[in-house]
Amino acid sequence: MPRGISYQEDHVKNEAQKLLSKNPARIYSSNVLKWKGKTNDSKQFYTEIIAEEFFKKLNIIQSITIVPRVKSYFNHNIALNGLHKRESSQEEANFAKSLVLEKLPTLGMVFDYQIPISNTRKDGNGKIDIISINEVTNKSYLIELKYFDNDKDTLLTSIMEIYTYSKQCDEKKFLEEIKKLYKKGNAKTKIQPVVLLCEGSLSAKEANEVKNGKRPLLKKLIEILGIEVYVFDFSVHQKI
Repeated sequence: MPRGISYQEDHVKNEAQKLLSKNPARIYSSNVLKWKGKTNDSKQFYTEIIAEEFFKKLNIIQSITIVPRVKSYFNHNIALNGLHKRESSQEEANFAKSLVLEKLPTLGMVFDYQIPISNTRKDGNGKIDIISINEVTNKSYLIELKYFDNDKDTLLTSIMEIYTYSKQCDEKKFLEEIKKLYKKGNAKTKIQPVVLLCEGSLSAKEANEVKNGKRPLLKKLIEILGIEVYVFDFSVHQKI
């Protein structure tokens, strides 16, 4: 959204409805989900209005299907062979890489980063930032990470992105590979989509507003989609 421009509620509703008429697996990448602030008439958060429209067509969002993957999900084999030396030009990607083999509160040990959904880049699907396993909870966490200085991605963008990846991921193949490569997980292990927010990011600010009751519709959408959201400052952490 250009600076200095604000929209009326009906316009936001119409844009959300347009998104729902297209490929649901691409909703998360729309700039509409990145709109910040409130409408100029009803003074409602844009993301609250969009979330309400999503409720009306949950069947569309939930229709996202598995993307068959022939190759292994885990092309780094970090737990076996160590970290690659190559650095990315993106700070967020390098930060994700720095977390590998670290044990995060609640989320467990981080095993890999930048896990591709598709077989080739041409398929146009994204990558899961990091994955971790908590052997106590029997959960494998698919984690969307937002770095400290990320002031563009709203919490709505973050939750829709990781929800999409969790639906596209072949859970059976994913968990079988974890067990084979890393000797972790068992028959009861389940996939859990997570948004992990660094304190200072836009998404973290909005997550705190969700926690304080200022974004009830976004909170409801998070719960319905089954996403866990954490704000970390890497000395303490909170779950909303």
